Amino acid sequence: MERLGPAPEGVDIDRPSVARMQDYALGGSHNLAVDRDLIAQIAQLAPDLTQHVHADRACLRRMVSFCAEVGIRQFLDLGSDLPTRGSVSDVVQRAAPGARVVHIDVERVALKPSYEVRGGGVRPAVVPADPHQPEQILTSPQVRRLLDFEEPMAVLLRMLHFIPDDATAAVAAFRDAVAPGSYLAIFHMTAETRPAVAEVQQMLQRVGLAVRPRSRAEVERLFEGLELVGPGVVWTHEWRPDPRPGPASDLDRPVMLSGVGRKPVSCDISARTGARPRGVVMRPPSAAPESFGTDRPSLARMHDHALGGSHNLAVDRALVAQVAQLMPDMMPHVRADRACLRRMVSFCIEAGVRQFLDLSWGLPVRGNVTDVVHQMAPEARVVHVDIEPDALLPSYEIPNGYDRTGVVRADAHQPEKVLTDPQVRGLLDFNQPIAVLLITLHFVPDNPAGVVAAFRDAVAPGSYLAVFHMTAETRPEEMAEIVQMMQHGGLAVRPRPRAEVERLFEGLDLVEPGLVWTHEWRPDPHGQAGDLDRPFILSGIGRKA
Repeated sequence: MERLGPAPEGVDIDRPSVARMQDYALGGSHNLAVDRDLIAQIAQLAPDLTQHVHADRACLRRMVSFCAEVGIRQFLDLGSDLPTRGSVSDVVQRAAPGARVVHIDVERVALKPSYEVRGGGVRPAVVPADPHQPEQILTSPQVRRLLDFEEPMAVLLRMLHFIPDDATAAVAAFRDAVAPGSYLAIFHMTAETRPAVAEVQQMLQRVGLAVRPRSRAEVERLFEGLELVGPGVVWTHEWRPDPRPGPASDLDRPVMLSGVGRKPVSCDISARTGARPRGVVMRPPSAAPESFGTDRPSLARMHDHALGGSHNLAVDRALVAQVAQLMPDMMPHVRADRACLRRMVSFCIEAGVRQFLDLSWGLPVRGNVTDVVHQMAPEARVVHVDIEPDALLPSYEIPNGYDRTGVVRADAHQPEKVLTDPQVRGLLDFNQPIAVLLITLHFVPDNPAGVVAAFRDAVAPGSYLAVFHMTAETRPEEMAEIVQMMQHGGLAVRPRPRAEVERLFEGLDLVEPGLVWTHEWRPDPHGQAGDLDRPFILSGIGRKA
């Protein structure tokens, strides 16, 4: 982007702008001397200011990506921003090219046509309004025309500390206006860690920028009426951090709290109206299907909640919360496992496989096996097998054009039932290579080697078997408690040592890099290899010769 030319009409060059100050702190070029001078004064009180600003921006990108991953395709951005690289519009269009973005700002400089999105980007709609006056925004004809308030959306509330009075009312107005299944992302400054924030507050007030830090307890109350997405209200650098280490992996005395809340939907599956994942069309059934349990945790729904999805119940969230108390770093591990599964599916497609037998649990959120397969190889065939009715509800219909995808209700750990199922045999050609995804073998109480061997013997040479398995070797005490906790919820799990997991690949050629932790299995070459503290899921792929 080019530097700013002469000041556009309506832009006060003698008064600092929050948008331009943020642009300068992020290394941008759309700022003036008055903005740079004020940033320099603040930096004298907080020499690490720039590091914190970058951590806040990185958190915003992760929140936007999270919302896109769970199927959100509408974004209402209430913040002070210039369309620099990494802005909300930039991240949304990368993660979900068809999504709609409406950016609200009262500052003329943040809405000027001179600030064009880079070539090739999609320019978001911009509406000049005060982000802190919900009624003005929610009744705007442009906002109503561009966003469908009957469908879930993400509302990004990034400047609530600039509301002098009742910030709770502003949040509640947006919460009440959006559809169930929507997400509200909140950032808020606090002064609890740094007394110097009071001096910064006075400094900003002298130039006409009123800011009001609030306590953690006040910030937590902003989420009333919403379901807090894990990890809750935390510092920005702690909100679902990238499993790869980075410069903002830890900050001294952070000042910005953050969190994402989800507007609840009915616990009755017939009333769900949550986000529609890509590749899945939802149709509310007339009643909960037979055997659908609302008082017992479900692995599929727990996994959905851990990934930030909306298709889960209170009983699932409660058990995930209990596990997270024993394992506070659980979320990065869950995301690393899902990323590994996507890489394995991609590897199999690149190796020429066009048939997939998915023996895992999971609801059809963005980034699932079917989604990845059909993005890379639309002609490929996928059969998803699950015993839990939640994961195979009739409401999760395969859309038009996905006639090569099937769902089968069967116990993935009983190979004979899967391999003789008419739909499995009708969609998959066992004379051609198949990729078999065995992701939940730690839920097989006895003889998982027999399960693997049955699928290995049934598929054609050139097929691949992908295996995930939990081990307790890195976390013996925690895993022992988690095993008991899961058993109390009616979910039997059995971690196994590495040596036992290695024996599951007998009769197969182990693909490089062998049996490794999920974040180590062919990591993204465009990023750092990443590292996780005391990983507990082993993974590998074996090829039938």
